[in-house]
Amino acid sequence: MSTLNSMLDRAAQEGGEKTFLVHDGRALSFSAVYAEVRSVAEGLRRFGVGKGDRVAIIHRNAPEFVIAYFAINRLGAIAGVAGQDHERQPPALEQMEARPGFQPTSSPTCSRTPAPPASSRRPSSCPVSPARPPSARR
Repeated sequence: MSTLNSMLDRAAQEGGEKTFLVHDGRALSFSAVYAEVRSVAEGLRRFGVGKGDRVAIIHRNAPEFVIAYFAINRLGAIAGVAGQDHERQPPALEQMEARPGFQPTSSPTCSRTPAPPASSRRPSSCPVSPARPPSARR
């Protein structure tokens, strides 16, 4: 059985420098995306993300979204997608109900802002990471 990441591994080997993603005039090769996925997965692993952890992706449609999704999947974690227009409005309530342990963010000013408690039902005003301390997960 092929997994999402085994398909990416094979595509990186076979596709190499061929274009995999194009966004806003920027082209990324299979090997470049593969390298980024491995790097992001390692960063998430060091941050404490592992198999079965829930990770919310709050990001606009861009290559970074794809990279984050593959990286989360590579670790065996569960990727959840919250509203992609988060720069105009807070993340969706469904995201809060998912109780993610981590939330990768594209906003440098919010990257370390603590999330509101899962019981608060009030979405955060910006993307946050981590949603809960590692001791509170699982």
